[in-house]
Amino acid sequence: MKDAFEYFRTNLVDIMANYEGEYIAIIEDTIVAHGRDAKRVYNSAKEKFPRRTVFLGQVPRKEAMVL
Repeated sequence: MKDAFEYFRTNLVDIMANYEGEYIAIIEDTIVAHGRDAKRVYNSAKEKFPRRTVFLGQVPRKEAMVL
């Protein structure tokens, strides 16, 4: 089984280019759902793949964050 978090981490630059600021649902090494509402993204992924473990992550924005 491939690790979804590892896929997210190693492909973050490409993911940011397509999904900046959105939530994404990943199963193994495939993005199966995305959008602005975390609950909808997760539910969409679970509807498509009810027996699979879903990794849900928020793709960061490119702007600098000042804390």
